[in-house]
Amino acid sequence: MTNQHALPAKNDALRRQVEKLRVDAPWAHDVVDLAKGHVVSDVLSGPLTPAIRSRRLARLGHLFDGSIFGAPTYRISSRNPYQAAPLVWLHASSPAFYLTEVEFIAWSQARNPGTNRGFLQLHFDEPPPGKCMATFSLSASPWAGATGHITLRAQGTDVSIPVTQPLNHAVDIIFEPTAGAPTEVGFIIEAGVQTLAFFFMTLGPAPLVFTPN
Repeated sequence: MTNQHALPAKNDALRRQVEKLRVDAPWAHDVVDLAKGHVVSDVLSGPLTPAIRSRRLARLGHLFDGSIFGAPTYRISSRNPYQAAPLVWLHASSPAFYLTEVEFIAWSQARNPGTNRGFLQLHFDEPPPGKCMATFSLSASPWAGATGHITLRAQGTDVSIPVTQPLNHAVDIIFEPTAGAPTEVGFIIEAGVQTLAFFFMTLGPAPLVFTPN
């Protein structure tokens, strides 16, 4: 269910590509409200500061308390894929490599993968109560001439973000887990995406200050 060991690095070229993308590529901020099915995705001209993040989250119609940018309740990565209590686990489907020493999991995918799409699933036995924010740190590149997509999934709802150029992605997902029940969050790598790297995911409470009518 959960792989806690580094897989052999069989594709050095892919690893170098991911590492170069992480250093040199611009950043995009993808803001997702699953309940509304709304997505706001933009390439940033500078660093994603807390102030910029707050303004972009407000475009979904919510004003959030600044504490959402503090320490998360959970931080999950290849270095920390499992927690016994409360139970948390990560499952990565068929990555090209799974590295713990540099903390990333990467996929290399055919232009049209059919049913062989890579995916990542995270399970939380005790998610924070009320509205939450899950944040994914990713890098992704499309096949030449293609627009790929990453399908984000939580609480049985799917929303896709586009992959139109090599970018680093900070993805903020706002959703509300079912009270008193486990929740699962993850993504599926769709057709058109050539490479994708997952670095870490955080999950924490996102208390609302104000919601306009």
